[in-house]
Amino acid sequence: MSRRGLALFLLLGVVWGVPYLLIKYANASFSPVVLVCLRTLIGGLVLLPFAMRERALRPLLAAWPWVLAYTVIEIVIPWLSLTHAEHVISSGLAALLIAATPVVGAILSRLTGRDEEFGAAGTAGLALGLGGVTLLVWR
Repeated sequence: MSRRGLALFLLLGVVWGVPYLLIKYANASFSPVVLVCLRTLIGGLVLLPFAMRERALRPLLAAWPWVLAYTVIEIVIPWLSLTHAEHVISSGLAALLIAATPVVGAILSRLTGRDEEFGAAGTAGLALGLGGVTLLVWR
């Protein structure tokens, strides 16, 4: 791996992990609904200029019912569930559960017959990633 690749990988890890630390502290001040709304608003405001620059909003408006359904299923329900759960479980366990998402995706892909070919390197990458998160959150 190049130095640049390693630096970007480490940066991604920090950027990906810091929100869970912040959520832990935000949970003490905000209800799950308010916290999810704030997270979504901030994310939307960050991405809005990029969508406007690419003129990607008009096609989304034409398909608004599908966008709304996707948003509820993929963002609102999981984020509300996770934010509520973090009142009971640790941020480390929450991070570990989220890190398992690619593994669950690979298993579901296999079970539904949509077998993804990622070979030994892909399997090793999934195991290494999940193992790394496990090591980081181990108490």
